[in-house]
Amino acid sequence: MNNKVILSTTKVVEPTSFGKITHRISDKFRPLPEVYPFRSFLALQEFFLKPGLGILPHTHEDVTAILIPLSGSLTQRSLKDGNTTITKGEVQLLCYEKGDMHLEYNQDKKENLDCLVFALASKNKENCTEIFKLTDKPNTISKVFDSKLINDQEKNISFYFVNYNAGVHKTHTFHNNKKGAIIYMVYGKIMLHNDTNSPILKNRDTLAIWNESTITFTTHQNSKFFILELS
Repeated sequence: MNNKVILSTTKVVEPTSFGKITHRISDKFRPLPEVYPFRSFLALQEFFLKPGLGILPHTHEDVTAILIPLSGSLTQRSLKDGNTTITKGEVQLLCYEKGDMHLEYNQDKKENLDCLVFALASKNKENCTEIFKLTDKPNTISKVFDSKLINDQEKNISFYFVNYNAGVHKTHTFHNNKKGAIIYMVYGKIMLHNDTNSPILKNRDTLAIWNESTITFTTHQNSKFFILELS
């Protein structure tokens, strides 16, 4: 299995006035191999916002983001589209139109926000946003969404939420012949079996896989993780 394990301890932490940003994959720290499925993948980050604080207004160009609050709630304010709030248990697929000024903040006065972000390069002619509810049912692999990305050519991503109790052995087949995937462990412990090394993933670990059509894993603990499949 062609794979790269990015341990939870392998990261760049950027302190900020509003909290911190943990770069697991970004322009500040890029442990991903430069192979085809990941060329449009820009970042995997967590940002932490203290109660009542936020990120100053800014713009993104040609970026599609997947935003997932792991705790707390995130409010975004766009000059064009107004306010949107997502909370733990929801996923937002967000396309940024070139030049649209926006900001993110934690409007809760007591609880910290921990938000996971996947970012991909895409050509966006206009803003788009969709919010999905996670199906938090034990012993399931739930498809959250399929989405097309327009970059140099038409691309497609599939996003899954996985929730299994300990002691489950499972094979997952990539949707529509995807060529790569990124797995992010929210918590738990799993062993992958597509490789003689059988890599183990624990809390906050990340795994990049390419040139494979399936992954087979065993849960050693109750585990939750995300799978982002890339064409």
